[in-house]
Amino acid sequence: MALDLSMRRTNAMKVRVAGIVIKDDRLLLVKHRRRGLSYWAFPGGAVQEFERLPDALTRELREETGLDVEPGRLVYIVETFDSRGQGTHTLNLFYLADVVGEVATAVQNGGGGEHLDVPEFVPLDGLADIELYPEIAEVIKRSTKTGFPIEAQYLGNLWSSDKE
Repeated sequence: MALDLSMRRTNAMKVRVAGIVIKDDRLLLVKHRRRGLSYWAFPGGAVQEFERLPDALTRELREETGLDVEPGRLVYIVETFDSRGQGTHTLNLFYLADVVGEVATAVQNGGGGEHLDVPEFVPLDGLADIELYPEIAEVIKRSTKTGFPIEAQYLGNLWSSDKE
């Protein structure tokens, strides 16, 4: 019997990749505005069927930020269990990534305007002042000082799916 990894069923596990991109003591994040809420999240998104994880990361960061990145190692695993009763379980895989080429000024300073999703490099020392999902600001700040883990760390269920 073949293993069915499709996301067509409501109770299927979804896989999402996200990039941790740090440049000049700033972390690349995307500001989202959904259902009257405003919050920050790591750039990334769903892995497509038969897509390699590094390829998904490269594609998603280009789509969300306009930046080309070189994927690094997997450092964190975070789970999401849908609290809205839709029965989804999402596995969020966080990779280190480096920007390839120049960073556009619009991304450095925020895209501006009334766009729903705005990429911006946010100062690491200002992470405590923003609403970031999943809530791993302290983990990121600590890792920038002590080094990111060599092997991926499982951080548990840290993401409220109410924000999606």
